[in-house]
Amino acid sequence: MRPPLLLLSMLLGAVAGLPAAADPEYDHNRAQRALERGEIRPLHALLAPVEQRFGARLLEVELRQERGRLVYEIKLITPDGRIFEVGVDAATGVMLPSDLGGGH
Repeated sequence: MRPPLLLLSMLLGAVAGLPAAADPEYDHNRAQRALERGEIRPLHALLAPVEQRFGARLLEVELRQERGRLVYEIKLITPDGRIFEVGVDAATGVMLPSDLGGGH
């Protein structure tokens, strides 16, 4: 699990999928600009329905470029401890099939 400060940064829209040496502040700024331009929806607007649908809580989230679109990869944990990922199109909020968004 990532440190809380990094998780908070990711919740605000940090972009993953860049080289390991990438600057997290740059990633955050890049995601913030995408949000300001209306290219993506805010994570908080998409998270509650996902948590409710699966009866699970957020562990981690990444914003990634996949197949020409930005995707929130949301890692969740169920009350019984099962961990899985759900992909959500960051522009539309539509949950993606597992082969697109990393969900299981």
